[in-house]
Amino acid sequence: MPRRPHGGWSHLPDLLPLLVQAPPRPPHLLVSANREGGEVLTVGGAGSAGQPSGDEQQVQGTGWPVHKVKSGGWSQDRYQRSAEEAWATNAKELADAVIKAVSGRKIEAVIVAGDVRARELLVSKLPDGLRRAVVLVDRELPVDSAELSQAAEEVLQQLEDDAVRSHLETFHNQASNGRAVEGLAATVAALRDGQVAELFIGGRYTDGDRKALELDWAANPAWVGPGLADVGLSDAELRDRNVTDLTQDRLDAALVRAAVGTDAALFVVPPGGTAPGDSALQDDIGALLRFAVPGA
Repeated sequence: MPRRPHGGWSHLPDLLPLLVQAPPRPPHLLVSANREGGEVLTVGGAGSAGQPSGDEQQVQGTGWPVHKVKSGGWSQDRYQRSAEEAWATNAKELADAVIKAVSGRKIEAVIVAGDVRARELLVSKLPDGLRRAVVLVDRELPVDSAELSQAAEEVLQQLEDDAVRSHLETFHNQASNGRAVEGLAATVAALRDGQVAELFIGGRYTDGDRKALELDWAANPAWVGPGLADVGLSDAELRDRNVTDLTQDRLDAALVRAAVGTDAALFVVPPGGTAPGDSALQDDIGALLRFAVPGA
């Protein structure tokens, strides 16, 4: 459900507000680690055997004892070593559960909360590839808690923002090579020709609210045809291609349809998303092209 719902009627689904306000999140794991084991929750995506998302697993480790004795005596060191070994055993079993949960899935992040020592031990027992995907949450939270869900949302949003800025940097670097265009007319033309690899949209955010993106052209009319990439700012742009079954619709809806229809990636630029020293996108829109275009 969008944060700012609105209603209307049109031929095309008006998806851009939904993509801005409630962007799809990539598959990820939520992990809560404790000294007895922990919990693993898979969120989003599906397993290699088509298993649904939302799989939760409880791990009760076999290591014991998990509590260090506080009394003195000659055996205290031995009991404390036993507890450390038990924690390590349980962390290894939790790590095995994490590895199994990831198997067959493309996981964007492994978000780990829980006991400080248990978190450290878990991360140390993960393979390098998974360890690089770990983001620690410095709180003891169960995997199904609203607090961890909110922390995960913030982590994933930051990862998405970082990815957009990285793609924007590539866009700016390619502008002088004929592989990038910006401005409404040039971007619409590139979408219509199937040239767009990555589409960037970024306008003003009301009161800094990233859910309230404002685009001056979003509700403007566009001409669309039956083909997914049939989009133009005038009917002549399509009639010149012998597209005759034309109708008008919202420009933002038409651009999203064209991006989906030509397999272009869509990036919504976060607040302050342009790189330092770079000007904002002309008309708040631009595209990285699949191949260089002379004069672009």
